[in-house]
Amino acid sequence: MPAGLDELSYYDLLGVDRDAGVDAVRQAFHAFARRYHPDNHTDDPARHRRATAIFRRGTEAYRVLLDRELRTIYDAELAKGEKRLRAGVERRHPSRIPKPLGPRARNFVAAAEQAQRRGDLPAAILQLRIALQHEPDSDLLRRKLDALEERKRSR
Repeated sequence: MPAGLDELSYYDLLGVDRDAGVDAVRQAFHAFARRYHPDNHTDDPARHRRATAIFRRGTEAYRVLLDRELRTIYDAELAKGEKRLRAGVERRHPSRIPKPLGPRARNFVAAAEQAQRRGDLPAAILQLRIALQHEPDSDLLRRKLDALEERKRSR
């Protein structure tokens, strides 16, 4: 294990603020991966072992920081001085890394957000329904649509 790795929080390891959103975490991890991926360090066995250890920890950080539930648990543990999430916690709460939306779905989501800003809830709901047809497995879209439909019902 490289010296000092155990002293870094997941936020420090990836170089993101504690309030960083999913996109910032994803972008930071991609930069991290370009630097530390073991395949980039095959020239020297010692460097390869070091890069592998760092990369594994970075991947762990990525999984935890992208999962809202795990991140909440991690933040509570970090407040107590723990730099890593206990392995048992991670297994009980499997991480699902959000898949980025495809370009078609993103266009409809953008149209839904514009409609929502205009106060046109029916149009926003329609746009999200169309986006969901392009990305039927998207929990994010499902939650957004459910929230808008609930708002419409409560009016």
